[in-house]
Amino acid sequence: MSNAQVFQDHLDEINVGMERFDMDNGDTVFRSVESLKSGGSITMGVFFQGDESVVELRAWGLATINNPMKKEHLHELLNTLHREYRFGKFVEVEGEVNYNYSYFVDNGFNPLLAIQLYIMILETVEDVYPKFMKLQWA
Repeated sequence: MSNAQVFQDHLDEINVGMERFDMDNGDTVFRSVESLKSGGSITMGVFFQGDESVVELRAWGLATINNPMKKEHLHELLNTLHREYRFGKFVEVEGEVNYNYSYFVDNGFNPLLAIQLYIMILETVEDVYPKFMKLQWA
């Protein structure tokens, strides 16, 4: 059974709904929109590569900071957060800030670990979201 199917079965078992997308390249993506305590929302994703060796978790839409005068402050914030949260990466692409976390699956896939990491990432986003909003709306 594929890792994506094991994950799907676990989601069904714990009664958690996520949208599933089976991509043309063999990857499988699960996606859900999460509301944040501070009032915003983000899109969370769990990606299974076709060869099943890597699981990637992503959070999209932490902030949109397009003002060129804020880029230096944004990159300073990203560098600070990379020191505080060493396993994941905050990424800015064309003003949109996202969070990526990947791990290698070598001794069998554990869906509970993927759920635990999903929760950890959501908690991380909850912690840093106000910092991005402060910069975005300054």
